[in-house]
Amino acid sequence: MVVAPRSGSDRSKLIAKKFEESSSSQSRLAAKLAELLLGWKAAQGRFLKPGGGWCPQWRFQPFVRIADAHLLLDRAERFRIAGKARNGYSVMVQIRGRKANDEGSQLAKVITTAIARAAGVEI
Repeated sequence: MVVAPRSGSDRSKLIAKKFEESSSSQSRLAAKLAELLLGWKAAQGRFLKPGGGWCPQWRFQPFVRIADAHLLLDRAERFRIAGKARNGYSVMVQIRGRKANDEGSQLAKVITTAIARAAGVEI
C-alpha cells in the first residue's frame, strides 16, 4: 500500500528525491552512451576523449543540451526528426542496423532516448 505524503514539505522532499534519482540515472545513461558511441572513457569526474582531450562529466548532458544530443546523433547511420502538432517531436534513429523511435516535447531528450534504444542500451 502506498501512502501519499501529508504535508507540503514531505511532498517537496519526495519530488526532490525523484528528481535526483532521475538526474543520476540520466547521468549514468549519458556516460554509457559517451563510452559506447563517442569512444570516451569515464575517469574521475571527466571523460577522456580519443586523441588526448577531455570533458567534465557534468558538462555532457545529452538529455538537456541539444548540442550534446547532436554529438550522439552524428554516430547514427540514419535518422529522421519531424515536428508534430502542439510542439512535439518524433525521432527515428538507426545505429548498426537497429532502428528505434521516440516522441515527446523536449527535443534533446527525445533524440537521446531514441539513440539509446537504437544502440541497445537499457533505459
